[in-house]
Amino acid sequence: MTTQPLSNPTPKSRFMQSQDNITKHRAMVDTREFERAADFALMQYQARLAITLDENNPQAVNASALKMKGAIEFLSELRMLGETPKPVPMPARADNLIHTLS
Repeated sequence: MTTQPLSNPTPKSRFMQSQDNITKHRAMVDTREFERAADFALMQYQARLAITLDENNPQAVNASALKMKGAIEFLSELRMLGETPKPVPMPARADNLIHTLS
């Protein structure tokens, strides 16, 4: 029996296990063709949502807004799939607090 802990890696971490995946993904995302296709696909999706929108139905309006938000988030995830997140710098601690009452 192994004593290795169980892990549940995220899809992104599994993708990033292969340097070939990362290299090819970066090459694809950096192309002008990909950028153009992503932009036009997003605009086409937005146009389809607008054309089929029933503006008299508040739930349909909300659903369309959420669909658009989801599409933008998906494209962001796709573009950043091969990138490691940069750590957020911690603010410098100030050890010169005055603890006396005035």
